[in-house]
Amino acid sequence: MISQIASDSSQVVTAVVQLNAIAEQIATGAEEVAAQAGTVATAGEKMSATGQRFCVGCR
Repeated sequence: MISQIASDSSQVVTAVVQLNAIAEQIATGAEEVAAQAGTVATAGEKMSATGQRFCVGCR
């Protein structure tokens, strides 16, 4: 019985380590997506500002 508990505990520890690694990968991916979203937003703002300067006399 004790050996079964030890084996089960070892499996739980292995699963926790794997879940931790997956969580870290997800967090890294989320940080990358957030950075890319910021880049897209900045590009959009620059495009908008350029368009506004270009069309000053369009109206």
